[in-house]
Amino acid sequence: MTSVQTFRGRWLCVLASLVAGCSGDAASPPTTPADVAPVTPLAPVPNHPSPGSGSFAITGIVQGVDHPIPGVNVNAWVQEAGGFGYSWWWAHGPLHADGAGRYTISGLPAGVRVWLQAFQDGYYQPCAVSLPPVHGDTTANIVLASTGVIAPVPPSSATSRSVFGTVVTSAGQPAAGAWVDFEPIMDFPAATTHTDSAGRFALCGLPVDETIWFGAVLGSSVGYVAVPPGQSEGVKIVLP
Repeated sequence: MTSVQTFRGRWLCVLASLVAGCSGDAASPPTTPADVAPVTPLAPVPNHPSPGSGSFAITGIVQGVDHPIPGVNVNAWVQEAGGFGYSWWWAHGPLHADGAGRYTISGLPAGVRVWLQAFQDGYYQPCAVSLPPVHGDTTANIVLASTGVIAPVPPSSATSRSVFGTVVTSAGQPAAGAWVDFEPIMDFPAATTHTDSAGRFALCGLPVDETIWFGAVLGSSVGYVAVPPGQSEGVKIVLP
């Protein structure tokens, strides 16, 4: 992959700005899209349906370990078979779960692939939620963990991968409290977590047969690593 800094620097800059701020080309954006003023959607790409022109819906609940979480921000990356993709927030504006944690994303055309993302202050999403091509109404729940708690993750399966690793400093010391993320699409973190006191992390719901990239940030230090297909353990991210 080329220009990894360009692909992931902006989101990791958000995380770094929580502690020390960022410098250079990437400005320090707000911590969540809820802080961004509404943007007028761009015109659809020619020969592609307008966002929301389909007839299918995804519904589900955003929940913690044993309870729904009300009012959570929900976003989706919608990828069409021909390559055109869009963010639900970009196309339709903010979407929030209701008081029972329920959300609905409607108007999806047949055949699209969807990544789901939920975010709220005090929570993180350790497992990516990727749906197969949509050909009907779908139910998909999103599980969040409380910040400060290291959430257990399920083992790898035939259809999704869990990855376990460590984040260390350039001196080889464990980087406790570093944030780690996986982005299937530029600036769309589909799974996030933080390291424990020994610098360990785990993320789940990841593609099985693809090389995937992780980014980690602690203070103003940012590091990246590529994880090839099949690897699920022994991943190390070094912060400069």
